[in-house]
Amino acid sequence: MAASTPLHENELIDCVRANIGKDIATVAERSGYGGNIEKFEKELKKAYESIGVNIATFDALKQKEKEKEREKQGVEIAPETPSDL
Repeated sequence: MAASTPLHENELIDCVRANIGKDIATVAERSGYGGNIEKFEKELKKAYESIGVNIATFDALKQKEKEKEREKQGVEIAPETPSDL
């Protein structure tokens, strides 16, 4: 559900984390920024800087979150081919 007014700081961060799998336009709209993606990214960067995290763009944040999720899953160990079993 989209916010009726633009979210800021922790509320914005929480909304972005909850919608990180979506595209930037959807996340901006749900965060209350409608189609103003430039303002959304500016406020997102400011919100993350307030907690000591530097991000360049939404896409960079999305990539960072994917890497974190991959690290949580651990290391996959498997043979290169079925015959190596």
